[in-house]
Amino acid sequence: MALFSDKQTLHRDSIWYTIDMKKLIKRSHILLISILCGCILAVSGCEQFNPFVSQDERSQSENQPIIESGLSEQSLTHNGTIREYLMYMSPDYNKRDNIPVIIGFHENGGSHSSFYTASGMQSIAETEPLLLIYPQGAIGGSGTTEWNAYVGENNKSTTDDFGFVETLINQLSAMYSIDTTRIYTIGYSNGAMMAYALACFKSNMIAGVGSVSGTMMSNTILNCAPSHPTGIIHIHGTFDYLLPYYGGVYGYSSVEQVLNYWISANTLNSTPKVTNTNPNLTHYMYENHSENIAIEHYKVIGGYHSWLSIEMDDLTTSKILWNYLAQYSNSGRRQE
Repeated sequence: MALFSDKQTLHRDSIWYTIDMKKLIKRSHILLISILCGCILAVSGCEQFNPFVSQDERSQSENQPIIESGLSEQSLTHNGTIREYLMYMSPDYNKRDNIPVIIGFHENGGSHSSFYTASGMQSIAETEPLLLIYPQGAIGGSGTTEWNAYVGENNKSTTDDFGFVETLINQLSAMYSIDTTRIYTIGYSNGAMMAYALACFKSNMIAGVGSVSGTMMSNTILNCAPSHPTGIIHIHGTFDYLLPYYGGVYGYSSVEQVLNYWISANTLNSTPKVTNTNPNLTHYMYENHSENIAIEHYKVIGGYHSWLSIEMDDLTTSKILWNYLAQYSNSGRRQE
């Protein structure tokens, strides 16, 4: 009986030992799998699952955008239509900074990618905090890509570009640390019409406008209602055949009419300071007594309808535009 009892005990001990080993092996497998998963996640850059993080916190974390510098293609849905835009994020961006934004509008028949290249603004964003946005125009009443900058009756286009840009700005504000008092619009030709129209009809969102070979529609001037002093820099060639410098095309304003409107809206002295920079370039500056704001105009003698290339004192068109716009916010000239 004693021998049988020892065997029984031994048998029981063997069973106990076997069960313990299974648990140990199972735990070892779990540990090994966890280590392997951790290595894979580390290599792939994924975030490890944390059981102590709530589902709401996890969802919020997953919805946070990955901020990467450089050029990227983006899109949003407005009025049931997917609208595309290019975004160039400055390498100096970080979430603690409220960086200014430039929204660039291409010409009729153009594209966001071609205007991104032509404008040359990325060279500026490479060296200082700046977010560049280049929306793509939709096919409109002209049968080509365009911007619906017209307000009023007899509009050939039904595209809601004002709503699209407002949605875009709101989305950028929600996703990135941007300075909503320093959002600027620039444009070429029809794109400049859009840039000006936004300063009129979405004035609370736009601090300043840079126009190259563009104008304001006559209808835009009649209905324009800016809510604050607005920075304006206008570059135009005297040989512009499509949007003539001196006007003459029905529905489109001359350069003088555009400048006169903003001189009045900003309460500026109508007599400018004139500088003949070189034989082919004249600079006009309109100021007020408080020096709260000024508007500038570069008259390119013999310049055609194009994204005019100005080079003076080691400055280019893009740098001239930025040096001017960067001075202003929705409140006028910024106090550094």
